[in-house]
Amino acid sequence: MSAQIHVIPGLAAAGPLRGYLREAGETGRVIGLYDCFDVGAITRHDDPLEVAVRRGRAMVTRTGDAEFAQRAEDDMAALTQALEAAEGITLWAGETLQEQFALGFVVALAVGRGWGGKLALRQHRMDSIAKCLGALRTEEFTEVPGPRPLSRDETTL
Repeated sequence: MSAQIHVIPGLAAAGPLRGYLREAGETGRVIGLYDCFDVGAITRHDDPLEVAVRRGRAMVTRTGDAEFAQRAEDDMAALTQALEAAEGITLWAGETLQEQFALGFVVALAVGRGWGGKLALRQHRMDSIAKCLGALRTEEFTEVPGPRPLSRDETTL
């Protein structure tokens, strides 16, 4: 098993989070998620990974971009492999709908595979107009409250 995985919505937020973790002496791999609308809503009891793969293949029929579909499938497989191997999964959340959807995808993926007990949440409420974690500078991550395990209600599909 690998150590802690930190999942944060938005590629722009991943860099400052890596800097914060390094400065704080925390270990673990940071995974920045792409925009949640590439995945969208997941029907109850559907496998999120299969949903993402199906949507990637559907995109090919509309755009003819087979490379995109393969890249999406590879990304989802790599994400699943990383989450499976992790001792713990910390979800970092701001207040935007995009961030909530992206993290909902990870929760559904983890819970669907029996890894719900690995999940913890670090959620930040921001006073600024930009309510997404991507707006934070490295030093501002110190303001994010510590992790808390997700409750049974929060992980019930």
